This record gives sequence, C-alpha cells and structure tokens, in this order.
Amino acid sequence: MVLLFVCFLAGGLGAEDRADLAVIHRIKAEAFENSRVMEHLFYLTDVIGPRVTNSPQHRAAADWVLARLKEYGVSEARQEPFAFGRGWSYTRFAAHLVEPAYAPLIGFPLAWTPPTNGPVRGEPVLAGLNSAAHLAKHRGRLSGKIVLIDEPPPVRLSTEPLAKRLSESDLAERAQAPLPELKRPAPDEREKRRQFTARRNRFLRE
Repeated sequence: MVLLFVCFLAGGLGAEDRADLAVIHRIKAEAFENSRVMEHLFYLTDVIGPRVTNSPQHRAAADWVLARLKEYGVSEARQEPFAFGRGWSYTRFAAHLVEPAYAPLIGFPLAWTPPTNGPVRGEPVLAGLNSAAHLAKHRGRLSGKIVLIDEPPPVRLSTEPLAKRLSESDLAERAQAPLPELKRPAPDEREKRRQFTARRNRFLRE
C-alpha cells in the first residue's frame, strides 16, 4: 500500500509540474528582444556616475529611477525622505610630480575631503601615521608637507596570465556559492580605531 501511494503521489506531482511553454517563450522574448537593462545600467553608471549618499548625483539617480518607474506604469513609486546630513561631490582633481622630472599621478580624493582652495605645492613625506608613537615622532615636522599617511602596498611581479579558463572543478566550486568569511574586529577594537582616527585627524589639522 505504501509503495502504491508513493507511485500515485509521484505521478500526480509530475502532472502538476508540467511547464507552460507559451509563458516561458513570452518571458524569453521579453528578455532578449525588449530588455533595457544595459541601457539603464549605462545611464546610472556612465551618465550620472558614481555617487555618495545625499550628493547631487545621488538625487539625480533617484529622480531618474522614479521617472522610469512611472513611465513603466508604477504609479505609486515615490522617494522616501530620510535624515542623513551633508552630501559630498567633487568636480576636478589632479596631482602631478613636478621635480626632479614631471610625471602625472593617478589618484582621487577621499569622500568628504574639504577643498584645497586652489593648487597646493609641497614636498611629499612618507609618514606612516598608524600609532601614537608615529604621531609623537612627527609632531611639529610636517607643516607645509604633503603627508602620505599609509605605507605603499607591495607591488609584486605577476607571473600568471591575467585571464584563464576555469576547469570543471573551478566551476563546481563556484556553483556552490559559499558565503564569504567576514572578519570583523571586535566592538572594542573598532572603537579604538575610531578614536585613533579622530586623534590623527586632529594631529594633521594642527
């Protein structure tokens, strides 16, 4: 009896699981023939550009998305106001090595960095300001300098090709989609880092 019941149940499930090919073809046709995903992605990333919260670009992106949703018939779409604080954006940044030979430098300002009020010129100094001892060592010696506060990352010679074909085992491993291991510092460690960052910022301003 149990075996007959299992066979009957399996047969019933198979009948109910029949695919509606007409619907599937309509979905595929919509995706391949009418999709505007790449067009929207281009506009948000290349036309409006990168943005931080409450910046002019952030508001422009929100307005643009809202307009597209209403264009598609989502009449109830709206923006939810929230208190955030001051936004930030920049219009131009350039850095150059002028001596002993000219060379352009690649870089960008950290978000919420204040402006320089015109070009700044000075001697660059590598001062790894990562501890209280470093602050004491350099106190009174950095005025007028361009201070590099972190050690440069190591640049290793690459001996592997930039692109490679994934093997069967590589693909099988990626198909498992394992969760990344997030190594977060303890709350007391985060608070120590926050306090030191505030102390270092005061040191640099002084």
